[in-house]
Amino acid sequence: MLSTPVIWNSGARKEAFELLTKLWSQGDARVRARLTTALTAGPPEELDSQKSPEERQASRDRRIFDRIAVLLRDTNTPLTSELSLLHEDILQRHPQWRLAEGEQANFAMWMEVGWSSGTSHSVESLAAIQSISEIVDRLTNEQNDREDLLDAWRNLVGNDTDRGLAVLEFLTKSPDRGSPEVWRATLWGFREGAKNEELRQKLVAMLSIAPDPLFFELEFSRAVSDLLEGGLSQHKEPPTDAFWNLFDRTLRGIEQDSSNGDEPENGQWVNLALNRSLGHLATAFLNMLFNYRLKTGDRIPPEQRERLASIVAVGKRNHRPARVIAASRLPYLFAVDPGWSRETLIFHMNWQDEDEALALWQGFLWQPRVGTDLWAELRDPFFAAFTTERLKKLGDAKRTMAQLLMLTGVEFPSEEVPSERARLAIKAMTSEMREEAIWWLWSFLAQTSGESDMPDDARADSLWHDRVQPWLQRVWPREQSYRTAELSERFAILVAATSTKFSEAVDFVMPFLLKTDSHLLLNSIAKSDHPSQHPQATLRLLEATVNPNSFFMTDELTDVLNRMSDASPSLRNQPTFRLFDDKLRALRQ
Repeated sequence: MLSTPVIWNSGARKEAFELLTKLWSQGDARVRARLTTALTAGPPEELDSQKSPEERQASRDRRIFDRIAVLLRDTNTPLTSELSLLHEDILQRHPQWRLAEGEQANFAMWMEVGWSSGTSHSVESLAAIQSISEIVDRLTNEQNDREDLLDAWRNLVGNDTDRGLAVLEFLTKSPDRGSPEVWRATLWGFREGAKNEELRQKLVAMLSIAPDPLFFELEFSRAVSDLLEGGLSQHKEPPTDAFWNLFDRTLRGIEQDSSNGDEPENGQWVNLALNRSLGHLATAFLNMLFNYRLKTGDRIPPEQRERLASIVAVGKRNHRPARVIAASRLPYLFAVDPGWSRETLIFHMNWQDEDEALALWQGFLWQPRVGTDLWAELRDPFFAAFTTERLKKLGDAKRTMAQLLMLTGVEFPSEEVPSERARLAIKAMTSEMREEAIWWLWSFLAQTSGESDMPDDARADSLWHDRVQPWLQRVWPREQSYRTAELSERFAILVAATSTKFSEAVDFVMPFLLKTDSHLLLNSIAKSDHPSQHPQATLRLLEATVNPNSFFMTDELTDVLNRMSDASPSLRNQPTFRLFDDKLRALRQ
C-alpha cells in the first residue's frame, strides 16, 4: 500500500503545516519552486477514490486551500505566481472558505469546551424563515455579527436559488431597491448556480430591471462584475442583447471603482487583475467573445470592437487590470485579429512605457502560447526584457521567460531565434532562471508522447539529438562563471531522460558539470536502465556530479553500483567506483 506523502497526511497535519511554513520561509527559490509543484499537483487521487467526482474536486480544493492559506498567514515570504493564481481560483469556486483561527488550522478536527454566546446566524436559522419580507428585513437591519449573517445567507442562496431569486425580485420592487450589501451577498451566492442556463436567464432578466443608481454603488457593481465573470459568461452560446445591456451598465458603474488603479502588491499585476472589477469584466467579455466561434483572421465583430476598446481603454491607468487580462489571451486575440492585437497590446509591450510593458508581459506570461507569427511580433521586446532590472520586476514570471526561450529554441527554425541574442539572454538570467530553463528541457524530453508509432524512449532520443543538443550547442554559455552545482544537477537529470543516446549526451554535458550535494540525480539514475545499459557513462556522470562525502541514499547508490558492476565487472577496478564502494562500506559499519 502506498504511503501518503507527509504534506497531505491528515494524521500528521500539524507537523506537515509546521514543516511547510519552515521550508517556505527559510528555503531558497528552488525549495519554493518544488513546494509549488507539489501543492499545485494536489493530493494523491487514492485519498478520495471512494467519493464522487464533485466531492473529490471539493476535497482536493480544500486540502490545497488550507496549505496555501497557512503560508499566507504564517510566513512573510510571498507566494509564487502559480500558488497565488491557484488560491484565487479556489476562492472563486468557494468564496466562503476561511482558514480556521490559530491552532485550529493545524487539526482536521477541533473541539472546545466552555461557555460562548457564539452567533445566532446560520444557514439553518435563515432557512427556517418562510417570509421573504422577513428575510429581507433581517438581512437589511440586523447588525450583530453582520458578516456572519451575510455569509450564512450567501451559502443558503447557493443551495436554494429560488429563495435567492425571490429576495432579488422583492428588492427590485422595493421603493429604495434594497441595500447594496444584501444584493452583493445574494449575487455572490449565485456564482456557481449561474452556470445553469435557466437560472442564468432569470438572473439577467432580474438584474436588467435594477435601477441605474444601484450600479454606481460599488458593493453592487462589484458583485455583478464578479457574477458576469463567473457564472453568467460560462456558457457556449453567443450572448444576448440583454446580457450586453447588463454588461454595459455594469461597466459604467465599475469605471468609478478606484481600486482598479491600485498598485499591485510585490509588483504582481496578474494577481491584481484577477481581484479587481475591471479584470472580472474583461474576463467576462473575452469568455463571451470566444462564444462567437471566430476563426483565424475573422477579426473582432464590429459591434464588439467599440465595447472592447472601452474595456481596455488604452492610456487610462485604472483600466490596466483589463489590459493585463487581455494580454493573457493574446494568442487567441492575435489569431483572430492581428491588427487590433498589434495596435492595442503588442505595441505597448515594447518597453517604451516600462510600467505598461511590465504589466502586459506579466499578463501574457501567465499562460503563454506562441506560434511563429506571434513570435515574429514579440521577439524583439521579448529579448529586450532580459535586463537585470526588468527581470527583477517581472517577479516569478521571469521563470516563464526562461521556459519560453527554451521552447522557441527547440521548436522554431534557428533563424527565428538568433544565437547571439539567445546567448546574451541566457547570460542575463538569474541562476534560478537558468535552472528553470534546463528543467523545462528535461520535461520536454521526459513527457509522454502518446504516439503508438514511436516509443517514449525513442522519442526522447530523437528530441535530444535533433533539437535539444543542437540548441544548447548553439546558445548555452560555456564560461566557468555560469556553472553552479544546482545547474549541474539539472544538466545531469536532463541527459538521464535519454535512452540509447545517453552516452553521447553525457559526453556533451561534461563541460557544464560540477559536484553537487543534491540527490535528485542519484534517484533518477536508480530509476533508469542506464547503470545496466551504459555502465561506463553512468560512472562518468556520477564522478562528475555526486559528492562522495555527502550522500545518504545508500540503497539507491548500492543498487546502481551493483547493476553497473554486473554489466561491466571491470568497473570495480576503476578508482571512482572503488571510492563510492568504500564510502558505502564505511557507512554500513
